[in-house]
Amino acid sequence: MAAAVYGFQSPPPSYVCWQELCINAFSDYVRRWKASTCGGLQWRFHPENAGFHYKNTISNGAFFQLSARLLCMSGNQAYFNWANKIYNWSVEIGLVEHFSC
Repeated sequence: MAAAVYGFQSPPPSYVCWQELCINAFSDYVRRWKASTCGGLQWRFHPENAGFHYKNTISNGAFFQLSARLLCMSGNQAYFNWANKIYNWSVEIGLVEHFSC
């Protein structure tokens, strides 16, 4: 995402542009979201890997950040909806705590 935002040199024509690469990653994350269980993005790709069912802050935080940054870049409401969904899920299960001063 930073490459797209800061105008890094585009990849060769036979490759996708930085923004399209981010959109493709976002689409993969959406497919991997576990709505059938309690939600969340698992940190592993393959079920045979140890810890496949583990959900962590890093994986879901990266998904949240990508959603929010794609929203800023495109204004697409779908990215806002996903950023909200990920944030709310993270708060509900205790990955994010709210503190008051």
